[in-house]
Amino acid sequence: MKIDGEEIPRGSVRQADICIVGSGAAGITMARELTRSKLRVILLEAGTTEWTEASQEIYKSSSVTTNPPQVMDNDFPSWSRLRYFGGSTNHWGGWSRPFEEYDFTKRPWIPLSGWPVSLADLKSYYARAATYLQLLNFDQDEEAARPDRFGITTREFHYSPPTRFGTEYGPELFAAPNIEVILNASAVRFDTQNDQVQSVLVKNAKTEFTIQAKSFVLASGGFENPRLLLNSDHQRGAGLGNSSGMVGRCFMEHPHATVGMFVNVEGEEWLKPFHFGANNEPLRILTTTPEFQARHQVLNYSCQLDIRKTPVADPQEGLNFTQFSYGKPAAVNHLRLYTRSEMLPDPKNRIELSNERDALGLRRFHMHMNFGRTDLRTVVKSTEAVIASLSAQALGRGKIVLERDDLWSTDLGPGCHHMGTTRMSENPREGVVDRDCKVHDLNNLYLAGSSVFATGGFANPTFTLVALALRLTDHLRAGKGGAA
Repeated sequence: MKIDGEEIPRGSVRQADICIVGSGAAGITMARELTRSKLRVILLEAGTTEWTEASQEIYKSSSVTTNPPQVMDNDFPSWSRLRYFGGSTNHWGGWSRPFEEYDFTKRPWIPLSGWPVSLADLKSYYARAATYLQLLNFDQDEEAARPDRFGITTREFHYSPPTRFGTEYGPELFAAPNIEVILNASAVRFDTQNDQVQSVLVKNAKTEFTIQAKSFVLASGGFENPRLLLNSDHQRGAGLGNSSGMVGRCFMEHPHATVGMFVNVEGEEWLKPFHFGANNEPLRILTTTPEFQARHQVLNYSCQLDIRKTPVADPQEGLNFTQFSYGKPAAVNHLRLYTRSEMLPDPKNRIELSNERDALGLRRFHMHMNFGRTDLRTVVKSTEAVIASLSAQALGRGKIVLERDDLWSTDLGPGCHHMGTTRMSENPREGVVDRDCKVHDLNNLYLAGSSVFATGGFANPTFTLVALALRLTDHLRAGKGGAA
C-alpha cells in the first residue's frame, strides 16, 4: 500500500512489526523480502516517487577538506545522494562485484580493520543479491589470473542494467497487503525507553505522526544514518549508539584518480577484456595481491586501463603521450591508469552536526574528509607495480603522473560511495553495530547500508550492502530481532 504522509492526521500513531527508515537499495530489498512474511512492515521515504528540490535541499551541509585539489565541496551530499523513492539507485552506474575475502580480515598495518563477519557469511547472500541487481552470468567463484612476480593479478566487475530499485520493485511493494510505503515521511527522532526504541517521530511540511514497532531499521545512507542517530539526543546526550563516540567517524570513500599513463605498442587485442563490456560482458581490472599489500603495508587497490583517443598531459614534467610514445603516436594506444581504491578507516574523517537547522528542525551535518598519505601511497606503490608488470610483458612503457610526489592528480574525486559512519565491530569501543547490524547498546535498532562497512575495499558498495540487507532480513524474519 502506498500512502502520502502529508495526509496522515497530526498526532496519530501507526503500528508495525518492523519499521524501515529509507527506501534505497537496502530498505527496498528488505521490504520486498518481507512481502512473503506475515509481518506488518512500514517503509518510510522522506521524498516522493520523483525528485524534488525541496526534498533534496535537506542534504545541504558544510565540509572541511584539505586535499589539493579540494575533493569535497558543500554541495557534495546534494549531488551524490538522491532523496526520493529508490534513493541513490536512481543514478548509480551499476558497477558490481563482491568484496575480497581479505577485505573482511584483520590487517595489522591498517588500524580498525577486520569485520566481525567473513566472506563465507555473505556468500549465499551475494548469490541472492545478484538477482536483485539483475546481474547476468555472474559467477561468484571466478578464476583470477595467477599473480605475477610483481604482485599483480586481475578481477572482474559485472554490470547491473543498472537496476532502479524504486521503478523495478515499487509496484510490488505498493500492492503488498502487509507493506505500508509512506512517502513524504521524514524520520526526525527516535524515542527510547531503557535499551529499547519505542517509536520514531515522522514529519513533513504539513503534519507529524509517530510509528511504533517491535524492531526498527535505519537504512538512509552514509550521511543520514549517523545524522539521525546524532539528532536523537534528547534522551541520550551524545545521541543513539554513540556511547563510544564512534557514530559518524571513519567516513570512507573510494578515491578515483589518474595515477599513471602507459603507452601500449602491441595493438588492442590484449586490451579487449579491459574495455567496458556490452551485453553484460565483465570489465577486467588489475589489482594487487594480499601478499603485496602486506609486504608494502598498503590498502586494497584497482586499476582500470582507460584507452584515450588523444594524449593525456603529464602535469609533472609538461610532457604528453606523444613525446612518450617511441615517436609513433599513431601506432600506439594511450592508456590512462585510473584507480578506484580503498581508503583508510580514519576516525578523523567524520560526519558531525552543525548548528544550522533544516526545514524540519534537524541540525544539518558537517563533514570532515581528506584522503591521507596511506591512501596516496597505496595508489602510487600499486600503480608502480602495474607499470612494472605491463612493461615486463613487453606491452609498452609507463610512468606515474602526479603534480608532485606528495600531491594527488587534479582529477582526484570521490566515487559517491559513503561508507563506514556507523561501522560494524566486535565491540562498542570500535564501532556502532554488531555482526547482525544491531546497534551495540540498543536491543531493537538495526542499521542497513554501506554505513556499516568496517573497511571499504575497492569494489563499489551496492552489491555488498544488498547482501548485508538480505542477511539482516533473515535475522529479523527468524524472530531474532524482536519482530516475530
